[in-house]
Amino acid sequence: MKIIKQNFKGFLVGVIVTALVIGSVFAAPALETINIARGGINVYFMDFPMELNDDRGNPIEPMIYNDRTFIPLRAMMETFGFVVEWDSDNYTVYVIGHITAKHILVETYEQAEAIELALWAGIDFDELMWEFSIDPGTAMFPGGYTFGRGEMIPEFEDAAFALAVGEISEIVPSVFGYHIIKRVR
Repeated sequence: MKIIKQNFKGFLVGVIVTALVIGSVFAAPALETINIARGGINVYFMDFPMELNDDRGNPIEPMIYNDRTFIPLRAMMETFGFVVEWDSDNYTVYVIGHITAKHILVETYEQAEAIELALWAGIDFDELMWEFSIDPGTAMFPGGYTFGRGEMIPEFEDAAFALAVGEISEIVPSVFGYHIIKRVR
């Protein structure tokens, strides 16, 4: 029995050493040198220079990876006014050009606070919108406004784009009054 154990150990060591030697011989050609260059890369789109920034305004530098230029998707799309959303559950990136949002527009902050309380109490957004909103466009666009970046006043647009679908904003002041916004799509 002792001889079998020693022979088995020798056999096992031989198999492991052989696997390591063969593995390193076959794996060697798979290794490649990766060349990455960053900084000093200018990006132009249709002859216009692009400045790429993250959501905090910090510059994002494109990089060259093995002679190919890579620009972060989020920076590129947001430069053109698209919204980029990451779904970590499904490992999916959504590039959104336009969103749809409804809003309740009132004249005073006190009115907006009362509507906000009603929403917290569970009263339907659409019901409150039809009853209290002073926006004449509500009748023409009962499903909400569909718009992209740069099409609405900045306060409204920034608040609407920051919302997830189905989410309702806090009170948003603007030159038109006070908005409570619900993102629909």
